[in-house]
Amino acid sequence: LSTHRSPFFAQAVEMLGDCDGPASVPGTSRRFAVEDAAYLNGIAAQAMLYSDYCARFDPTATILPALLALAQTAGRPISGAELVTSYLAGFDLAAALAQHSVRDDADRAFVGTAVLGLIAATAAGARLLGLDADGMARALCIVASCVGGVRANEDTAYQGVHAGRSARNAVRSVMLASRGFTSIRSVFEQP
Repeated sequence: LSTHRSPFFAQAVEMLGDCDGPASVPGTSRRFAVEDAAYLNGIAAQAMLYSDYCARFDPTATILPALLALAQTAGRPISGAELVTSYLAGFDLAAALAQHSVRDDADRAFVGTAVLGLIAATAAGARLLGLDADGMARALCIVASCVGGVRANEDTAYQGVHAGRSARNAVRSVMLASRGFTSIRSVFEQP
């Protein structure tokens, strides 16, 4: 909760204005749209630069904010075991991608949290909501259009926004896929 006292977090909350959504955010008494809750939780996760960096990204800074927001709007109680299993599903996918991806100039230019973390949070969210294999694939292909975050913004106030934006886009992609939205299925095979 100490990260919720960050001026960056307070500014992000203020920027969203008055909301009356279904999701709560620790450190505030307000309720937010599920996507905004994920965004704020992501900013809070990195606002004080508390990182669990591994596999070229900060997994918890994107996965947990998305899961906490989605769990509040899942329409059923979510167990701790489901939360942990979903977290691990997202983490494992992103860690495998990191292990098998080529390290090049893009690795130095783009923030892993805004690339791999985004994919991890999407896979975790799809797992939490019980999307089948087709739904999971749709969510991942939808979120591929949201990848990005330049490393030049690290160590600035914007660094937390990488995690917040990734969590928000993951939630949005999972919600769209759960409603049948489609995208190109070969997105990860494209040049």
